[in-house]
Formats: sequence, C-alpha cells, structure tokens
Amino acid sequence: MPYRAPFFVRDGHFNTIRAHFHRGQRPDYMRQRIETADGDFFDVDRLSGPPGAPKLIGLHGLEGSSESAYMQRLMIAAHAQGFETAVIHARGCSGQDNRLVSSYHAGFTSDVDAFLRAEKARAPHLPVMAVGFSLGGSQLGNWLGRTADAHHILEAAVLVSPPLRLAPSSDAIGRGNNRHVYQRRFLRSLKAKAVRKAEAWPKHRRRALAAARAESVRKYDHIWTGPMHGYLDAEDYYNRASSAPYIRHIKVPTRVLHAMDDPFVPMDAVPDAAFVGASCAELVRTRHGGHVGFFGRGAVHADSWLEDWILRSLSELG
Repeated sequence: MPYRAPFFVRDGHFNTIRAHFHRGQRPDYMRQRIETADGDFFDVDRLSGPPGAPKLIGLHGLEGSSESAYMQRLMIAAHAQGFETAVIHARGCSGQDNRLVSSYHAGFTSDVDAFLRAEKARAPHLPVMAVGFSLGGSQLGNWLGRTADAHHILEAAVLVSPPLRLAPSSDAIGRGNNRHVYQRRFLRSLKAKAVRKAEAWPKHRRRALAAARAESVRKYDHIWTGPMHGYLDAEDYYNRASSAPYIRHIKVPTRVLHAMDDPFVPMDAVPDAAFVGASCAELVRTRHGGHVGFFGRGAVHADSWLEDWILRSLSELG
C-alpha cells in the first residue's frame, strides 16, 4: 500500500513533528539489563508474546528510547499481531547513564550483535526480525552489511528514515529552521550527558565540557562522538561509520523507507547508488512522510500507516 499523505500533513516538518506525539496506550514493558564484556551494560525493554511467537527487535534513533512515540506505536501494533518484541536501548538511553565514558554512535553494533545472536540462540527455530529508526536504522544497516552471517540470525529487516550517509544529514540538521526545531532538541540531551560525563570522568572533563558548549551536532561529533569512539574527528566518524558502502553486501531481505521531504535526512544521505548491486536491500521512496513520520490511515487502524507498512513488509520479506 503506497503512502498517501493526508492533505493537512503534506509538509515534511509537520509530518515529523506530528509523529512525535503518541496518544495511545503505553506498552507495559518488562526491563532486562544486559552486562557487556567491556564492563558496561545496556537495557532492553520487552513485551512477551504467545508460545512460538516470532520476535521483533527495535532500534531507536538518536537519543531515543523505548518510550519514543514511534517505538511505542510499533511495539503495540506488533504485539497485537502476535509478536514477542524487544527494544534495544543504546548505552545511556534507557534513563540511566552507562558506566564507560564512551556510549554509542551510528557504527557501534557490538551490543546489537550480541543481543541478536543471543535471541536467535535462545530459540533457533523461531524467526527473528529487526526494525531500525533513524540512527538506529543506520546502526542496523551497518550490522546487516558488515556481518557475514547476519542472514543466519535475522529473517528480515526494515530501516525507517536512516541516514545511510551521516555527513549530509548532520549538515542538514544544522541549516535554517532545522537548527531551532530539531538540532536544539538533540543537543539539549547530548549536552546534558556530556556534563555528567565531565563529572564522572575527570580525565575527560575538559573535552566533555567543550562538547557541552557545542553549537551544532557536527561540532559535538567533532569534539566528542568521533574522538571518544576511536575516530579522528567528525569527518572521520561520518566517513567510516556510514552504512551506505555496506548496503550492497546485505544478505538479509531488507527494505529501506525514506521520504523525499525528510527535513534532516536529505536525498544524498540515502543515495540510490548505495543500492546498486544490492540483491537483498530495496529502497522505497515516498514523496511525503517527513522523518519517521508517515502519518496517515493504515489498513488495520486509523493513523497507523507506518506500523502497518513495517509489519506487512516484514511478513512479505520473511
């Protein structure tokens, strides 16, 4: 079912902002804490399913969580269709700061890898599928394209509004009204975390406080995200952690959804060239939809087009 935006949301900004409000039921999550080999942890929020239920794993976007409106809607819809679901929180995004000075980024996939392997090993006969939103889509794209045996773990995957090339998206979020609407929101959360890292890690205090004064996401990535995760700077991080070069290597049936009016994931952040030679990854572009928006009537419930499309895609792919 193609996406047809209602006449009153044929604007990328409106569609994006509208999608951040969730007025329905809140999922009754059960939290699981997973200790990592490097002495850190990440949290997973689960919704149990019936015996033999397929598994749907969600990856949230930058500074998102299981409480993000788009994630709540998907988890409720998937659970209603008989899935066992789980949301992997990036380190430091579950309401409690992680232990290490480093946390997460678009190319950080070790926690995703560990969790997906554990889920498949727990019930090898059950299908496991994954959905990544925004930066979580970039992480999932990296894992899918860089993991040789990913097709033995996942049956299908969907990426929604993913910045497959990081630099164009970082630049777009810092331009025009995006600086005030979106960039300010992300920086508020990122800077607060940097201040707490400065208090917890005196060795890195100067850099953390400099990051807390960053006036753009690119500057924050230049001072903090890049260097604190093994990259030289923002440019090196954007080049090496972008998932676009690995899309053609994906062996898991995958769909990527991108709206041409996405305010801060522009067309060149999801390039057609990345899908040339990709036998298992398909790009679906829509004229409208915004960023993780796609507000509109679905086949099952009103105002659920995105959730219906994701679940239908997973059914078709898997």
